[in-house]
Amino acid sequence: KLVYEDAMKNFTSEKTDDGVLTLWYGITGQKRSWLQQVDGIENIVKGLLPNFNGIELYVDGMTAPEGQVVKNADDEAVFAKITNRLDGKCNIHSLIGQDYRHKIQVCSTVDMFIANAGTGCIVPLRFCKKPGVLHSNSKLFTFPDEYPGTVKKCDKKYIIDVQMEGVERADFSSYHIPWQHIFNLTAEVLNKIK
Repeated sequence: KLVYEDAMKNFTSEKTDDGVLTLWYGITGQKRSWLQQVDGIENIVKGLLPNFNGIELYVDGMTAPEGQVVKNADDEAVFAKITNRLDGKCNIHSLIGQDYRHKIQVCSTVDMFIANAGTGCIVPLRFCKKPGVLHSNSKLFTFPDEYPGTVKKCDKKYIIDVQMEGVERADFSSYHIPWQHIFNLTAEVLNKIK
């Protein structure tokens, strides 16, 4: 709460058209990534578009220290693939390499999130308390807690872990999840909030 309040000091936002969906989408270019993250968001956006006047997509990745902006080639490569796939279909904004203050301000304006259940969900889930969908490998969930019905977690029966070669740690395992499962959870959340 204190982090959120500090970040929001002197911040004002202009709400756009209520018929436009603003979606926070967390990506991972390194370890512990949803292996369908590019195909997934392309299909999710295409599936949602007929129901909205447009979609504003905010793609989140690596976070910088306070007051700085950093580069991350792996995350930026994933962002480039997403941009190529969705060019002309929705407005896409990168939050990769921004600090928490900037990310919290942007996230305060979104309708919902789709993010990994590791540290990638800290801004939308913990700081901004937004509705959304969490995905992860079958062993990792960083913020266990009681969440409202507008926060959905992937069903483990749809998750296939992919262990990084030579590494036995759960926090390094990437994973497969059918994008349709993420889409269905997203639709459940949207039916409750929009």
